[in-house]
Amino acid sequence: MHCTTGNNRTGVFIALLLLLLGVAPDVVANEYALSEAGLAPTRHINVERLLKKGAFEDFGPEEARRKCERMVGAREESMEALIVEVERRWSGPEGYFMKEVGFTKGDIEYLREEFIELGEVEEEKAHSNF
Repeated sequence: MHCTTGNNRTGVFIALLLLLLGVAPDVVANEYALSEAGLAPTRHINVERLLKKGAFEDFGPEEARRKCERMVGAREESMEALIVEVERRWSGPEGYFMKEVGFTKGDIEYLREEFIELGEVEEEKAHSNF
């Protein structure tokens, strides 16, 4: 799985998977924001590429550039807003994976068994500030 800059499709999917596995929402949002530093060196290249493709051209040049810059960013508040929307729309990551991806409860339990070491989830929740 990949996307051009790693913060959109890939970043969102991995965030949803981490939430499904019980990682605290504030930890997920913070981890997502760490990508900002990695995106910075090539941001101007990706912005120019998007502008050449006509991204947001209906908004005028300045607004189009601003929107493209946000699109190739990884802001913590963006991930926090996504987490709120997933809760609102699907009642959380489990609902998303079941309704949109087609996972069963058994599939989700299998993932949890494979990826979670006993005790880690409780420790993460105890340190959550979200």
